[in-house]
Amino acid sequence: MSLPLEPGHLVLAKYVSVYSIVLFTVNIPALIVTGHTLTYVANAMALFRATVFMAATVVSKQAWAPQLPFFSFCSSLCRSGPWLPATSPKSWGLSLP
Repeated sequence: MSLPLEPGHLVLAKYVSVYSIVLFTVNIPALIVTGHTLTYVANAMALFRATVFMAATVVSKQAWAPQLPFFSFCSSLCRSGPWLPATSPKSWGLSLP
């Protein structure tokens, strides 16, 4: 079963739909926070991340390909370093069972 449109139009439709969703979800809260710089930076970061995540979906036919940029983004946030002991529950005074 094939779609009645060209692959380029399908890719364009995917990007247009994800960009409209991203801009809607970023700009609605930005109406409350009236900083123009914050709105610009939030739009730029959200559109960049959406482009990277969607590129993996468009380029690869593998089912796990869209998850690869997400896992690389999450792993960049979970670095081990000297701050790691300060963020453990023991340093907060919590006892885990």
